[in-house]
Amino acid sequence: MIIAPTSIGRRTIAVLACLLVIGLSGCDDDLDHQPPAGQGAVIINNQTGSDIRVFLDGEEQPTVRAYRDRAIDRPPGVYRLVLDQRGGDRTFRDDIDVIANRLTVVDVATDPFHGARYDVAVFFRNP
Repeated sequence: MIIAPTSIGRRTIAVLACLLVIGLSGCDDDLDHQPPAGQGAVIINNQTGSDIRVFLDGEEQPTVRAYRDRAIDRPPGVYRLVLDQRGGDRTFRDDIDVIANRLTVVDVATDPFHGARYDVAVFFRNP
């Protein structure tokens, strides 16, 4: 016996398929960012469920929303990075390098062992 899907079943399947496509595509739009000639870029890749306030050398940058990323173009150099959970207690601070014509990717996750800290990995890649 073959059971034909109902209109509700078809809608459910369509919604689940859309969610799967969105989930597989991720939020890595800025990981393909091309910085201006002679500059580099800091990519904040927020893998947490909270918004993050970002400061570079004490200057506040646009907030990075939960599960999003953001590119911040900068001239080459060393910058003091501070991450502050919007409305929470998690923080991170460290110096990062910006290299001409490269991306400095800052992956931010929640530290599973220390609730008030971020688990941060910094690496470089070509745009």
